[in-house]
Amino acid sequence: MTCLAFCGLRGGTGTTSTVAATGAALLSIGAKVLLIDLSPENLLRLHFGVPYVDRHGWGRSWLDGHTWHEAICDIQPGLGLLPFGGLTGAEHKNLPDTFQAFLPAWRDHLSTLADCYDMVLIDTPAGERNVWPLILECGLRVITMEADPACFILLTSLPRHTYHHCLITRYDPHSRLQRDIRLSWQGQLGDVLLEQVIHRDESMAEALGQKQTVGSYCPDSLAARDASNLASWCLTHAGAHP
Repeated sequence: MTCLAFCGLRGGTGTTSTVAATGAALLSIGAKVLLIDLSPENLLRLHFGVPYVDRHGWGRSWLDGHTWHEAICDIQPGLGLLPFGGLTGAEHKNLPDTFQAFLPAWRDHLSTLADCYDMVLIDTPAGERNVWPLILECGLRVITMEADPACFILLTSLPRHTYHHCLITRYDPHSRLQRDIRLSWQGQLGDVLLEQVIHRDESMAEALGQKQTVGSYCPDSLAARDASNLASWCLTHAGAHP
């Protein structure tokens, strides 16, 4: 079993949509997949039709004294989803302590899932450094980023050991600025920068509006093809890093 964390370099890079689309694409090519939402916004579940008012998830279970992995819901055979869960305002304020206490249980129980899944994809909140001890347990770590000046600057301050690869999302090949930034990153990052990108595609937002992944909502879209290619890359590189 390979754990792959997708970490937004900043908010709004489409990390959650990318995780949802890639997970569904992995399932379509025969992999057994578990999707885990570490983001308090708790949005990953919405791509799979979970009602907005549903509060169950690993964070809710953990705070209520239950085993966190018992909150996994089976979306369909071979595809599991572990939402973050609904927390109160006061509980959100205590998130750093929650993540710190959760780490030993994370290590223990994640290993018990090895017989159930081939891939674990994790949606990581941007800028939430308290989750990095959890993320560093993952065999593959991919930073998602837009080809814009903000991400260009932010990447320079991110410690290199915290990630294995970088993925450009919401890419518009008609934008001269984005093309120039991508070219610069290719020179700076080499093979660390994935050749595959996730293109800017309205189907991504429309799919969330329909509570679906982009592959289910619009399988012929450019974004769906990008997700399929990324899923193949994930399988090829499973176990490639210690």
